[in-house]
Amino acid sequence: MSTSTDRPIDHWSSNAVEALKPYLQRAERSVDVATGYFTVQGYDLIRPHLGAVRVRLLLGFDENDREKLREAVIENILAHLASWDVADRRAAVIELVCCLKNRQLFIGHTEGAAIEGRAQWGNHGKVYIFDDTYVLAGSANLTHSGLKNNVENLTPVEESDRVQYYVDTFQSKWDSDATEDLTQELLDALLRWLALDRPFDIYLKTLHVLLREEQPLDLRPEYKYPVDYQKAVIERVLRQLDQYRGAMLVASTGLGKTVMATHVAVRLAHQRRITNVIIFSPKQVHPDWKESIRTTPLNAEIFTRNLLDVSRSGKALKEVEKALKYVDNRYLIIIDESQHFRNRVKADATALRRSFKRLEPLVRERKALILLLTATPYSKGVSDINNQLKLLPHTAPPAEFDEKGRGVFWQLLDDKLSAHAWSVLEQEDFLIGSYACPWPLL
Repeated sequence: MSTSTDRPIDHWSSNAVEALKPYLQRAERSVDVATGYFTVQGYDLIRPHLGAVRVRLLLGFDENDREKLREAVIENILAHLASWDVADRRAAVIELVCCLKNRQLFIGHTEGAAIEGRAQWGNHGKVYIFDDTYVLAGSANLTHSGLKNNVENLTPVEESDRVQYYVDTFQSKWDSDATEDLTQELLDALLRWLALDRPFDIYLKTLHVLLREEQPLDLRPEYKYPVDYQKAVIERVLRQLDQYRGAMLVASTGLGKTVMATHVAVRLAHQRRITNVIIFSPKQVHPDWKESIRTTPLNAEIFTRNLLDVSRSGKALKEVEKALKYVDNRYLIIIDESQHFRNRVKADATALRRSFKRLEPLVRERKALILLLTATPYSKGVSDINNQLKLLPHTAPPAEFDEKGRGVFWQLLDDKLSAHAWSVLEQEDFLIGSYACPWPLL
């Protein structure tokens, strides 16, 4: 550590660990560190070079309030730990906890600078003392930045009187009434951190919740099972049907709304939640629905969506009305391409459309489950979406505003609107969902 002329070598670079390394390895009894900042990552850089020695860390922060100071020290350490994204982070914390538990490492903090270097020697105040015999004084904090990134100064101090100054000053600071022992507090905080679930465990749990393992379904070999991305949407639809009795599934054309809706119905039937399914869809997609339903044990009827607005009696309308007569809380109603219902009133705005008059009582009074499917819920305005949402059960928390964001006294409008209808608010540049509006997007 000295030249041939016995002059100590000053260190000035962005790798302070290399300057510390020979001193750390040489220490036999103790290492005392006075530093402005400390991180687990910083300690992990010097830990491999430490033997079975006692380590004392004295931290200095500029803070007048002692209670805030204690909180700041622990919070800073944990905040940095949260941003330290490496595979061995947990192992580093476990090693540090072992040192704290085994009383090999002690941490204290004091107001202001931990140690003020002597002006005549030009020292900065971060001090590393080895066996009370050698000192490195300079500007390197015990952090990753201080030891590896920043250009820092460390000056070797080997003259006995100078070394003794730092040893005495460190000890007087450590014993001062202004210095508080943080050892147990840091240990408790790190133990709480270790008790947290790891992100990967949370990820696996999330997958388990989103993609719950189904009981085996007795279906025909030709049945078209959903793929992974569809399974996630199906699980959310099922949760929303459980919670709200209604859901709106928005998915681009070609992503398999028919497959997803069919599997939702199959799952509900398997759970004995429903006994019947009624599907209203455009006539041109009836063959797709029939093909999908044929491979299931579902008791399903498929009708042309436009019949819901027909007034003149005919054979087709009679079949619809006959089917609707039996609807109860064991039925699932599927509305395919629900954008057809983006207008709630007739074209001349004189009255409520017959489709709403026929569907709303089935959901509101007979408690049927309802699932809306669409790829294009929005055309001209926010009312396009809200009119479709009014077909869902009115189970939203009471709203204080209408869709235009205006405050409303709902008691005066109960005959026309519902404070519990799901809706979105129209703002200047965007739409705001009303609470957890039950419509999964895909």
